[in-house]
Formats: sequence, C-alpha cells, structure tokens
Amino acid sequence: MGSSRDESAAERAADGPELGRRLAALTDNMPDAMVYQVVASADGSRHFTYVSGGVAALHRLTPAEVYADASRLYGQIHPDDAPRVAAAEEVSRETSSRFEVEVRIVTPGG
Repeated sequence: MGSSRDESAAERAADGPELGRRLAALTDNMPDAMVYQVVASADGSRHFTYVSGGVAALHRLTPAEVYADASRLYGQIHPDDAPRVAAAEEVSRETSSRFEVEVRIVTPGG
C-alpha cells in the first residue's frame, strides 16, 4: 500500500520525525507488507518520505537506503511492470486516490 502526491519543499520540511514514529508504530510489524509514501517533485524526480520496515523482508533494502536513493527500490520493479507502475502513480497523483498495484520484483540476490 502506498500513496503518491506532489508537494513543495516547504511541505516536506513541515513533516517531522513524529510522523515517522507514529507510522512505524503502526506499520513495521505488518507481515508481508510494506507501507510507504513517495513524492513526485516538480522536476519529475521521486523520493520517499516514509518507508516501513517491511521493505527489508520484501526488497532486502533498509528504509535508510530507500530514503537515500529511490532508484534502489524502483530499480527492483520488473521491467515489464515498470510502465504500469508509472501510469498508476500518475493516476494516483492526479486524482489524489489510493495507489495499489502488484508487481514482480527482482531483488539483489535474485
């Protein structure tokens, strides 16, 4: 489950560590799931503002690695599924609707 939205630098700065702590308390122990929020900047780049601990089991990445470089996670999406993910993210951003899509992933270990 994830969400996608456009935001300014000022809005990003307003999000504090408290949000992360509250979300972690709710989401880090969900079995076989990852909760996240990704933001598309005006230049088209994407970055994660929240990634639950489930990213480790599903993607073999830490939240810190995903925060530092969104392409580490996006790079695991199967190439045949990437266009569908991009299209679903665009619809989610444009309509402020829930983003939910199942994809195949290729983790670093195969």
